[in-house]
Amino acid sequence: MAPIAISPDPTPAPAVSPSATHSLSSVTTTYDDTLRFYLNGTRVTIDNIDPEITLLEYLRGIGLTGTKLGCAEGGCGACTVVVSQYNPTTKKIYHASVNACLAPLVSVDGKHVITVEGIGNTKRPHPAQERIAKGNGSQCGFCTPGIVMSLYALLRNNPDAPSEHEIEEAFDGNLCRCTGYRPILDAAQTFSNKAGCGKATSNGGGGCCMEKNGGEGGGCCKNGFKDDQPIKRFTPPGFIEYNPDTELIFPPALRKHEFKPLAFGNKRKKWYRPVTMEQLLEIKSVYPSAKIIGGSTETQIEIKFKAMQYSASVFVGDIPELRQYSFKDDHLEIGGNVVLTDLEAIVQEAAKHYGPEKGQVFT
Repeated sequence: MAPIAISPDPTPAPAVSPSATHSLSSVTTTYDDTLRFYLNGTRVTIDNIDPEITLLEYLRGIGLTGTKLGCAEGGCGACTVVVSQYNPTTKKIYHASVNACLAPLVSVDGKHVITVEGIGNTKRPHPAQERIAKGNGSQCGFCTPGIVMSLYALLRNNPDAPSEHEIEEAFDGNLCRCTGYRPILDAAQTFSNKAGCGKATSNGGGGCCMEKNGGEGGGCCKNGFKDDQPIKRFTPPGFIEYNPDTELIFPPALRKHEFKPLAFGNKRKKWYRPVTMEQLLEIKSVYPSAKIIGGSTETQIEIKFKAMQYSASVFVGDIPELRQYSFKDDHLEIGGNVVLTDLEAIVQEAAKHYGPEKGQVFT
């Protein structure tokens, strides 16, 4: 039997027992009101913050104006920054490219925020910055910081060199209205695995052995090196060599960061960040109309452009139980807050796990 969608139990038990039903203030009385995160390698602590402030407003307010405000609805990518965090789904550190104009500042607790100023400057540029500039990938420059940070996130998540397709997909959320995308892509493709060999035709060579035999590989590159010997990444002449080992490390303190339930608020809005399913269900039990926030991409647009008002919001992005998945005999269980990037990988894994017959639904 192929895996199928499972309907919820028609008569579920109460989410929270009657004895646990209290006022919202009593439920959240032990919640912390201090935001702790890292910004470009520096620890930041903020008390009693306004939950309506976005990450972009905060960054530009403290002078990090390389991150731009464009469309204010997550469409142009000029505000892109990288938010590094521990991913409970993959059990690895993940570097996400995030639209700072939509991300609430209070959502970055326990995370590392990296802006374009944090990776390089005019005297010591990051290879991504240098190659975009020298490759004529910038004219007015307004969108360039966001493009650089999208490329930076891709490089951090693919230290062994991304594929050409992955590079193209990385810029899906970035718009450029004057340069055109060809020089931007050409500059970014110098980091790809196809450009990783000095003999590759893309680098002016006669052809890499991996390009021969119909691209099947198996030539000298595989025979001449042992598996434990890394092949040196090819750097085009005139460019700074990219070395993943020199990147900003994920702060060791964040590996030990204790995620505490948080509560922030003002007269107009309350913001809660539970860290367990029990805490989430307690809040929803006493305040059923509280808006559940996953990534805030749609909610911020509703607030800004549709004049929607949410007096209380509950951020569920840091509840590990909602980021898990498991393979059952006849179905796949996926947490309600698994991000789409992880979901794509999970579906591919499920197709292999269930085999060609049962796994048809995933292909």
